[in-house]
Amino acid sequence: MNNTHNQPLMPALRHALTVAEPLALIFHERSGDAQRFLTLLDQIHDLAAQCTQAGFDIASEQVRIIALNSRALRDAERFMRAYGNTPIPPDSYFGPQLRDLALHRQKNRSRSIASTIAVIMVIIGIMVYIIWTTPESANTTLILNAVISDDQANALQIAQEQARKFPTDSETLVWLSVLSARQGDQPAAQAAWQSAIKNSDAPESLIYLRGNDLLLVGEYDQASADATTLQANPTTHPEGLFLAAGVAEARGDVKTAIELMRKTADAAESAGRAEFAVMARIRMGGLMQYGIPKKP
Repeated sequence: MNNTHNQPLMPALRHALTVAEPLALIFHERSGDAQRFLTLLDQIHDLAAQCTQAGFDIASEQVRIIALNSRALRDAERFMRAYGNTPIPPDSYFGPQLRDLALHRQKNRSRSIASTIAVIMVIIGIMVYIIWTTPESANTTLILNAVISDDQANALQIAQEQARKFPTDSETLVWLSVLSARQGDQPAAQAAWQSAIKNSDAPESLIYLRGNDLLLVGEYDQASADATTLQANPTTHPEGLFLAAGVAEARGDVKTAIELMRKTADAAESAGRAEFAVMARIRMGGLMQYGIPKKP
């Protein structure tokens, strides 16, 4: 079996899971999160296939993937409501499944065939209209793919282009801030970060988003600092522990990662966030069963 911890595919898969797992619980709360969640589901599917084809052992990650996919399919109707009027990308793997499953469940609950047909026809009519009228939105997947390919200069260029086209997209601006800092342009990094905060409905969530981006580009110390900031806020304390566990996982410190996942689950339960607690315990179980090779 290949030594996976020095390969780009495995860290990319783990980081995509780390971003997607909390989002699975809150994708319906903010505009754009459902679209981002679908992008991550498709990316995780592709990365898992690539890792398997390359001969990497993804048994631990499969535990997380199965739990994530099950959660998404269980919430198909809620997902489609949150996804709204945005057309599903034609090359999406999960989008059609979630859409069809949501429609199927709606049909089963309908009391008459006529009302079901009417609903479907309305949806089809709306979708046809939307295809022609929905405005273009930022594509942060292009940035992520460049980062995964270890081409951060290109990733920065893409982030700059996306930010010019979509100057109020907070997720793009967070990427621009992280990548500008990596290239040594601190004024641009600070300006992008301030703009992201200004244009976000939930600025505190951007710290978690930035922490995950920092993890992906290998800035573990800065990601750890964001984790500490999140832990200091009672509202985001579980996310802070979750991010800190991700830092430990990326560094190959299995023991610390497990302990932090345990604390994440306990904190989530204390905050009445049972689903987040279950997710943390699933990850903790995967770490305990399979572990992660320590980096040399």
